[in-house]
Amino acid sequence: MKKFLQSLCAVMMLAMLLCIPASAATTGTGGSDYKTKLKLNSVTGETIYGINGKNYALYRGSKAGKKVVIDLNVNEASCTWKSSNTSIATVKKGVVTFKKTGKVKITCITKKQQKMTLTFYVRPIYSIKTNFTKATMKVGATKTIKTTVSPSRALNASFELLSYSSSNKSVATVSKSGKITAVGAGKATITVKTNDGSNRTVKITITVPETDTVSNLTFNYSAAKNQMTFAVNGSMKFSNPTSAKSVMDRIGKYMYNNAGLTGSLNDMWIGDYQIVLNKNGFQLLKNGKGKDQWTAVNGKTYGTETVKTYLTSSKAKTFVRAVVAAGKELKNEHSISGKLTLTRNGSSIVLSSIKVSKSGITFKCNGKSCSMVLSTTGIKITNCPELAKYLVAISGGLLK
Repeated sequence: MKKFLQSLCAVMMLAMLLCIPASAATTGTGGSDYKTKLKLNSVTGETIYGINGKNYALYRGSKAGKKVVIDLNVNEASCTWKSSNTSIATVKKGVVTFKKTGKVKITCITKKQQKMTLTFYVRPIYSIKTNFTKATMKVGATKTIKTTVSPSRALNASFELLSYSSSNKSVATVSKSGKITAVGAGKATITVKTNDGSNRTVKITITVPETDTVSNLTFNYSAAKNQMTFAVNGSMKFSNPTSAKSVMDRIGKYMYNNAGLTGSLNDMWIGDYQIVLNKNGFQLLKNGKGKDQWTAVNGKTYGTETVKTYLTSSKAKTFVRAVVAAGKELKNEHSISGKLTLTRNGSSIVLSSIKVSKSGITFKCNGKSCSMVLSTTGIKITNCPELAKYLVAISGGLLK
């Protein structure tokens, strides 16, 4: 009986072995991974560059979430994934998320303890350089920034490598592609910045000058009368009257020597003051005699004054023509030091940096760069409409 039972057990064991499928005899707890050799199919997603073997380089954007997908010839879910530095990159089921620049190794370990490691070099931008760092642009003009990046292949990254911003959008704006548009007068700083975490920047200064405003005043010679009314309602004051008188005398000397005005001009008066032209230039004499009163009347306040001028249309034309001719004969540029303050009805206009040459007069008007050109037909004033308005108001009708 004992031998029979032993024989029966042997037969049953043989039958069980014969009924087991062949796959079961070669499959362990890891399924197909048990015997399959681990291979890399591809690495896709973020723009990457293969260096050699399983080494890759890429340029990460400023926002977290830039990813690559590692595709193996096994089910990625069956791997145990590890990152050598989770502050640089994390990995889950073959999806690698990069956080910052640096070197990181991503490893897959199968249940059969097969292992594959890929190395990623998350690189920064080393430097950027733009084709210009400052520009002067007129309102409405455009200019495009061209940026050189090192290393150059970082420009192929799948994210916007560069960002652009303006410090003053009312002066200049900039598009995502680096196109600058001048909007209004003033200064703005355009900042070009890398988005890879390296924080490389270039700053570009944009200057937009004010649009020229031109005031053309016309002489109305018919308004020149023996008696005229001037609505000054304020004062005219040079902070350095001696400097101003010196420049005026240079013009006056030429007029005296060349324009034949000695007799006719000496008949011109402004109230009690006679304008005298002689070999020294201009003099302003009270009641037609005594010393020059130029300094005395500088800064004096007047209201609306009706005065004797002894002017005629012909005399006014001759005077203007002589001043224009004298100005053209100036060989050098002459500066009037200090400031000229024009006050009327409680408002002031301040002129500074006054320079007189044969091309005309240049000056600063309340901080703006301006000019004034005299001709026999009128006065052209650029960028100072307040001065044009002032001159018309006090001219007694001689300007319009």
